[in-house]
Amino acid sequence: MTEFEERVRATLAEVRSHPAFRVDLAVEGSVTAWLTGPGHMLDTIRTVAGIDFGVGMGRNFHRFDGLGLAWSAVGDRSIGGEFWLTNLAMVCVGRVPDHVTAAQWPGSRRPASSRLDAYDPVDCGEHTLYGFDGAGYRGYLDAMLRTRGFLHWQYLYADPADPWFSGPHRPDLRRHVDFLAAAFPDEDFSDLATRARNLATFSAAL
Repeated sequence: MTEFEERVRATLAEVRSHPAFRVDLAVEGSVTAWLTGPGHMLDTIRTVAGIDFGVGMGRNFHRFDGLGLAWSAVGDRSIGGEFWLTNLAMVCVGRVPDHVTAAQWPGSRRPASSRLDAYDPVDCGEHTLYGFDGAGYRGYLDAMLRTRGFLHWQYLYADPADPWFSGPHRPDLRRHVDFLAAAFPDEDFSDLATRARNLATFSAAL
């Protein structure tokens, strides 16, 4: 397994065995084993889909396809989360062109419909992802695992004043962060608690 795959497996096992979590759905998915590494993945996407990502999109390389977990807090189903992982090659390649050989795309699953209309390689690969305040795509995946994917965790890393988040719905995530801190006392969630307080203060002032 890759380093990120091992981290994902460890997080799944941790949530499944933790008495504070109820696992509502777990989908093992599959592994696109013929992808040999981040360079191969990016080359494949470039060849098959014509998308030329920056090297940043190769960080946190994983081969999962359709792996997912949904959970809720024991005793309080208003706290919950989920995350789903599909590797970039499967996401970005909506259809494998006829001229692409089995050597270039040897997987038994050759997508026939697109799950992604367009990516901006610069924004997604190296800088920001929908206003995400982190290290691009790699930071997004890191934060997803750290928060165990609790619902709306992305708001912790976004500027609440950003027009992309316009509208009345800015969730109060303080209870979610408190839940994580209680469940994992050896981890430091103080920065997330600060982000959650700032988000709540901003929302209250609207």
